Amino acid sequence: MKRRAGIYARISKDRKGDKLGVERQEAECRKLAGEMGWDVVDLYIDDDLSAYSRKRRPGWERLLSDMESRAIDAVLALHPDRFARNLRDLEDLIDAVESTRCLIKTVHFDHYDLATRSGRMIARVISVVAREESEAKAERYCDKHADLARLGRWKGGPRPYGYDVARDLMDKPIGDGRLVIVPEEAAVIRDAVQRALAGETLYSICSDLNVRQVPTAQGAQWRTQTMRRILTDWTHVGIREHRGEPMGEATWPPIIGEADHRRLRLLLLDPSRAVGRRARVFLMSGGFARCGLCGAKLVGMRRGKGVRTYACQKANDKNGCGGIHCVAEPLEALVAEAVMLRLDTPQLAQALRDGEGTSGASDPGAEVAEARAKLDELADMWSSGEITRAEWLRARKPLEDRRELAERRLRASTRANAAATWVSQPGALRSAWPAMSLDQRRAVLGAVVERVTVNRTKVRGRFDPERVDVVWRA
Repeated sequence: MKRRAGIYARISKDRKGDKLGVERQEAECRKLAGEMGWDVVDLYIDDDLSAYSRKRRPGWERLLSDMESRAIDAVLALHPDRFARNLRDLEDLIDAVESTRCLIKTVHFDHYDLATRSGRMIARVISVVAREESEAKAERYCDKHADLARLGRWKGGPRPYGYDVARDLMDKPIGDGRLVIVPEEAAVIRDAVQRALAGETLYSICSDLNVRQVPTAQGAQWRTQTMRRILTDWTHVGIREHRGEPMGEATWPPIIGEADHRRLRLLLLDPSRAVGRRARVFLMSGGFARCGLCGAKLVGMRRGKGVRTYACQKANDKNGCGGIHCVAEPLEALVAEAVMLRLDTPQLAQALRDGEGTSGASDPGAEVAEARAKLDELADMWSSGEITRAEWLRARKPLEDRRELAERRLRASTRANAAATWVSQPGALRSAWPAMSLDQRRAVLGAVVERVTVNRTKVRGRFDPERVDVVWRA
């Protein structure tokens, strides 16, 4: 009887993506099928997928399914290790053979017979040997990359944004693990650092880069995950990492300073930080604008024919009274003008310097990191029984107070960064304001404004500036 055969081809690494490895396997299997007199009715391919890693293999799953459904009654592969490099996958194949009587043939192993007890024993031995070989390769790979990390050399693979592999006079990679800065991309990173530290969202930064058609290292559009990874990983601070942990100084120069990097990690990796796509349309939403009657947050909304309005709502705030509403445009214009005038005063420059901390004070980012590390260490000591619960409670309170104080200083410093560019430069903010994104404007607003209170109006039919009180942060 002529068999309906399927060919299974798999290769673990296909860095170029040209599928030459699986095509060679297919060719040899087709040759064997011709010798056996079998018809090849389907091809099952898992390109660039390791059988050792236990990742899903779509071709493998489809092969087992077609064996069970009797779509094929014979399977060809180049070698037994193409099927499985662990006993779990092998047992799945054995179960399929036992239930369907499907024949298995391999090009490089004549006696691979899963239909007999001795054949299954040989297959299991082959699988164990293949597993050991894979584990040995994995250990050698890890040891190699640990050595590269200790030497501060680049691990290889796609280049990181902002850098390129060092090349010789013939434009060939030197191969000693060195990276060189790409000036245009480094400028993009440094700009993003300052914008993020000034309070601008990653979504806003990425949107701006995409509008300006600035590509990533792979030529794609920017995403917040990509930007977060660039701003928080150790590569761009000139430190070699291994498995997510810093190992030491790298062989390439930094793009981001250590102090800025520390603050970025605290700000962008904070679990409480809101993530996701947020497109704001109100300058003072989120707590800037407050009800003058009850103190509740004013909610940005559209009323009537789409008119943007700030309103106190009972439904959105349990303390809301519903007694205040104000058209957004004149209110935002008034507050923006007040901020511009405020930023031109020398008193504000001094206030912002005071907000950053006195000259020579320690880095608040470093203090936050140190306090968090000590709290973790204290928790581990209590968990292991080195200290009692009472000792843990006594030691925890001063550490939490220290962390909270450092976090307040860090927030104040971050707010000050948003306004520092415009301080004592008369007219600078006014000139830049029309081209600034809403997030950039909100960052400047947050640097100097504590809240904007909107009171009842005594004037009907037009905007009343007297109903607005601005409480300055600095």
